[in-house]
Amino acid sequence: ENALKVGNSNAITSSFGQLKQSCSQCHSSYRDQ
Repeated sequence: ENALKVGNSNAITSSFGQLKQSCSQCHSSYRDQ
């Protein structure tokens, strides 16, 4: 059960990191225009 919780939080952290990264790329390209 603990491993499942840890794996789930890791998946959430990973997807959030990807989202934040794509947001940064989008914002930086918007500023460049």
